[in-house]
Amino acid sequence: MSKSYRLTPDYILWEMSFANATMYNAILPSYGDPKEPTEKEVDFEDLEKELFF
Repeated sequence: MSKSYRLTPDYILWEMSFANATMYNAILPSYGDPKEPTEKEVDFEDLEKELFF
């Protein structure tokens, strides 16, 4: 966190509140998130059969 925001470790440990540190960390980007949505191919003929028959 100190590297991302260019804050000193002493400031983070002794001056910043836990709530502020949590909010700072919440906006940092994460890379390689495994929860990215994947697109599925939709077959409309099968969907029509499921809905109407």
